[in-house]
Amino acid sequence: MKETVFVIDDDITIRELIEDELNVKGYKVASARSAEDALQFLQHTIPNIIILDINLGGLSGLHLCEILRKQPATASIPIIMLTSEQREAQKIRALEMGADDYVTKPFSDKELAARVQALLRRVERGGVPQSVLKAEQLELNLDTRETLLAGKPIRLTPIEFNLLSLFLKQKGLVHTYHNLAENIWGDDRMATSHTIAVAISRLREKLGTQGRKIEPVTGVGYKFVD
Repeated sequence: MKETVFVIDDDITIRELIEDELNVKGYKVASARSAEDALQFLQHTIPNIIILDINLGGLSGLHLCEILRKQPATASIPIIMLTSEQREAQKIRALEMGADDYVTKPFSDKELAARVQALLRRVERGGVPQSVLKAEQLELNLDTRETLLAGKPIRLTPIEFNLLSLFLKQKGLVHTYHNLAENIWGDDRMATSHTIAVAISRLREKLGTQGRKIEPVTGVGYKFVD
């Protein structure tokens, strides 16, 4: 079965450009021109990945991303944000709202397709059944991709789940920024040290006191201390 990519952008030219390229790559593409239309679509269809423009008319892409991350049915769908802003602050804001990746306009349709493929591959790889990983109050089921904190389920984005999975598999090991970028984002050009810091900060916040187990190693990266 073809994987479904859901494109949300109020520019029909952008939507058609993305759809044409992804169709060539073998994906099924659905689209919406507004956040409101997108929410209606998602009531009956759950795509494999979402491409979301930040600057939608009406309800913004950032707000929509935040809504999707709070709803159980859409909380774990990978999201790539499109932004025309060159400022790093806008990109960081997108990651803080729950985006897994971002692409700056104008963009290459082939690069975007490669980002889609890479993100879907990382999610699939992260979901291969291996075992249940545990660390004190934390429990990760790599089969169902469920996370328990003190016995209660918490919702993590695909990037957050894969980060925590990597840390729990290799406790005490220092993961450099380069290592994290390649293992989690698939390419060290796709994630700066600041991008990684934002993602880990968001993960630590969700983990509460257990988040303190993810320790920064100044100028190098991070490690998980059990």
